Amino acid sequence: MTICNIATGIQVSVVIFAASAAWFWYKVSVVKVPSKIGFVAVMSDMIAIDDLEKIAIALQQQGRLNMRAAVCAAIAALLQGILVFMPNCADLIKLG
Repeated sequence: MTICNIATGIQVSVVIFAASAAWFWYKVSVVKVPSKIGFVAVMSDMIAIDDLEKIAIALQQQGRLNMRAAVCAAIAALLQGILVFMPNCADLIKLG
């Protein structure tokens, strides 16, 4: 295994992790959150019925997806940082 093979493997990994982050953030954007909350007045306090549970579930799902996306983006950035310090394979091939 040459340094160029390793660099290519890292580049492919960067693409996979970056695409995964984008996919998770897309999934966050399509999570359904109730747009209106039904309220009932009880002893002059406003109490949300059922919708708060739906919102809580949606926010938990968004949180998990955001965490996964952030981890994928961090790994992609770390791998890209490693590539910065690797030799350019095109230059190595020219040198023969």
